[in-house]
Amino acid sequence: AMFSSQSLRAKLLTLALLGAAGTVIVGAVGYFTVESSIHAAQSLAVAGSVQRAQMDADMMHDAIRADVYSALLAAQTADDSRRSAATTDLKQHSEQFAASIADIERKETSEKTLVTLRTLKPELQLYVEQAGAVMSAVGGERTALRRALADFEEAFTRLEGEMKSLGDGIEATTSGINAASVSLQARLSMFAEGSS
Repeated sequence: AMFSSQSLRAKLLTLALLGAAGTVIVGAVGYFTVESSIHAAQSLAVAGSVQRAQMDADMMHDAIRADVYSALLAAQTADDSRRSAATTDLKQHSEQFAASIADIERKETSEKTLVTLRTLKPELQLYVEQAGAVMSAVGGERTALRRALADFEEAFTRLEGEMKSLGDGIEATTSGINAASVSLQARLSMFAEGSS
């Protein structure tokens, strides 16, 4: 009743204002959608980078073990060049392992994962020290070598558990980011469909 009693000019002005308001709302939703998508993409990129660093660290965990066994084989076959290469590789792999862990620590946002990292770092240091002890014992007294190797294997197993916890934490963070992104996108799509 109120709308029918208005002049044509007032009706057109009201319709224009409603159209402009609708356009502003759709524009705001579009802007928010783009901003949210950019944030989600950036979060997923960081999470992917963290996951790559974790996978690299996991490979270095195994590479250090291979270096130790390569040195043991070199000692059995009296291959000094192989033993030297294993020692060089151990140094490089240990440094790369520590660098990967530091990379994760710089980028990771999950407090639970950061706690796991704080637990893992001393285990990593011990593992590298135990690897060095085996390398030093290679070619020496067999009892000392057996003891060093047993300590090294124990350190390997403990660190393996910490690495699994780290990987699980990073995977949970990535899955959470992905789920939040999908949920937000679904809500925004519903809103956009409802406003059109």
